Amino acid sequence: LICGDLTKDGEKIGHERVSRMLGKALLAGIKTFVIPGNHDIRNPFAKYFDGDTTSPAEGVTAEEFASIYHDFGYGDDRLRDPNSLSYVCEPLPGLTLLAIDASQYEKNTYIAHGDARDESIVGGAIKPSTLDWLLTQADEAKDKGNQVIAMMHQQLISHVDRLEKIDNTNAIENGDSIAQLMMEHGIHVVFTGHTHWSDASTTWNANHTNSLTDITTGSTVTYPSHYRVVTVSDDCSRLAIDTYRITSLPSQPQFTQFGLKFLKSGMESSIYAASGILWDDIELMMKTYFKNINLGFASITFRLPESP
Repeated sequence: LICGDLTKDGEKIGHERVSRMLGKALLAGIKTFVIPGNHDIRNPFAKYFDGDTTSPAEGVTAEEFASIYHDFGYGDDRLRDPNSLSYVCEPLPGLTLLAIDASQYEKNTYIAHGDARDESIVGGAIKPSTLDWLLTQADEAKDKGNQVIAMMHQQLISHVDRLEKIDNTNAIENGDSIAQLMMEHGIHVVFTGHTHWSDASTTWNANHTNSLTDITTGSTVTYPSHYRVVTVSDDCSRLAIDTYRITSLPSQPQFTQFGLKFLKSGMESSIYAASGILWDDIELMMKTYFKNINLGFASITFRLPESP
């Protein structure tokens, strides 16, 4: 299951290369199911790279995405939502997968098309018609006696407290209420990506008798380069999830060290930006925490800087 963002910024040449690589896996007996992420379709920032120079590259439409990934979820025999790139399939006997397209590429804008600016929408949303279609598919699967799991790009529920203050594009719009609907229709697990970290977060109904768990997995292009192996029990009632790391590549034997250095080089500006946005919270936490600390032999005086 690949939960979107298969390319840097939706370059058609990138999608075609990914499809060829997945074709090798298919020949080896490994089935793959993909959905688009916010980077993948109608992206005005698609680029060719040549050393330090870039030039605009051809992107893909939703129809072209489905055609390129025909063998990886979008085959002729697949049951598709008419209003999105969502689909439903049965990857294992007794297990139904709802592949949910929650990316808003229809809202992307292009200066080249006469729009005021180039913009690629990062946040996710499920169209009401698509949500109705998905819940109907879940009901039909449960009527067959199947277990139902889902996959989507952006997270369904928040994994980090107060993260929405820094970045409100990680979880989809109205995710909490959609999660409640999903669990009512027998969906208890959704696999997500987008944030490049690995975590699992569970939300419950009001009386804690029903739950849904969002299992998000880090990207292989971001340290520590996680991937997960999910083992499904014979009766599809249990999932055993193991997390692994890519530690070396033929072209990069010291991949872990390379990945950590790359991550650190890009994180400093993000941390500065976040500290500025969260400054009021940081200041309150520090003042509250340090006001009453006494180690028995000495009290601590903490002076905050005047600004982030």
